[in-house]
Parts: sequence; structure tokens; C-alpha cells
Amino acid sequence: HGAEYSVARFEVPSGAEMNWIDVGNTGSWSEDNDGAQSMVLTLDDEPGDQHLVTDRWGGKYHFIPNTTTRNFLQYLVDWLEDENGNRITLFYNANGYPLVASDGFGREIHYVWTPVSFNGTRHLARVVLPGGQWIQLQHFFDSPQAYTLTYPNGDVASYGFGTDADGDFYYFDDPLGQPGARKQRVYTYGT
Repeated sequence: HGAEYSVARFEVPSGAEMNWIDVGNTGSWSEDNDGAQSMVLTLDDEPGDQHLVTDRWGGKYHFIPNTTTRNFLQYLVDWLEDENGNRITLFYNANGYPLVASDGFGREIHYVWTPVSFNGTRHLARVVLPGGQWIQLQHFFDSPQAYTLTYPNGDVASYGFGTDADGDFYYFDDPLGQPGARKQRVYTYGT
């Protein structure tokens, strides 16, 4: 935003967000919309156009410039650390999708993405857990069923959308870990 000020925004999938402003581009970030934020975080500049976001409990999120082909993302998180110093490091492919999450104990989770994109993005297809077990996701783009999730033990959960007399709803049908036992829930939202 020119030489007079810079703005930054941190948003999580739930929609919670934090906005900052750096008046005069000094590297000193302050809360924008003071008191109207949905999260309490600090932002610090680091060398190499890197940034560190810290939450009020000491959790940290480290961001690096995005050099991948997903040019709508300005930065990617390359590591996260909880208040006890436990760190997860993320590695991305050339398309900007995370491939590996690694912890300090040598454990890794691998992410496999759909080979083709839908509506401009690829979708998570499989998560390979430490020890080789995996969780499989199957997406349905032409159906009220959004996706299924197959757990390592073979149980299948389904998730989707629908409409009834009460309006639109989102549902999930999860296994409980016991053969045949199910947990079903429906959440309605605005019509």
C-alpha cells in the first residue's frame, strides 16, 4: 500500500482473523481495528521478508514468501510451534500444496493431492500417517454428498449438504470405532 503504510491479515479456516497496520513501513506492526479483532496475535518482521505471528499463549506461526505457482498466496507457513516448544515443519511442492509435516521426533505425515484441479484448486486425497497407515478422502463435486473419509481400519464417514422443510443443512455420518456403531449429526444453517 505505497510507502505510507502496510497492512497484514491472518485468517484461519473458521473465519477468525487478525489485522495489523504498519504506519510508515517501519516494521512496527500494531493492531488494526483495535478491540474489534476475533483473535489476539502479534506480528513481527524477520529478515528475508519472513514474518512471525505469536498468539497470547506463546504459540508461533512462521511465514516465508511464497515462491510456488499458487501466486494468490503471498506467504506460506513453514513451521508452527506450540507454547511448549513442540515444532511442526511443513514442506510444499512447486504448486504450493503441503507435502510433508514433520515433528521434532522424526515423525512425518505425508499429504497426497488430487492430480487434477476442480474450481481452480486441488483437493486432499490421502493422508499417510507415521507407520504407513493412511486416511483416504473421496470428493463428490456433482452430488449433495461432499466427500467420504476412509479411516485406516476401513470405517467410512460421509459428509454432505442437503435441504429439507427447515432449510439447508450440513450432515456427517461418522463411525464410532465399534462395528456398526454410528454417530450422526445434522447442522442447519440460514436459508
